[in-house]
Amino acid sequence: MSIKDALLAKSETIKVEDAEGRILSSTNISCPPALPIMFSGEVVDKNAIKVMKYNNINYCKVVVE
Repeated sequence: MSIKDALLAKSETIKVEDAEGRILSSTNISCPPALPIMFSGEVVDKNAIKVMKYNNINYCKVVVE
């Protein structure tokens, strides 16, 4: 999904553990290092979940399908 479409789509906030296979609506940036783990419109996979959990990100916004 394009970044624009993902940002404008209806979304919901869910636990990171439940996001596998879902499309990320908005980015989560941990600080530091303040680098995005994923971009809007990307499908959340196991590796992204692992990195988000490592950076203490427990919730994310995903597109409602």
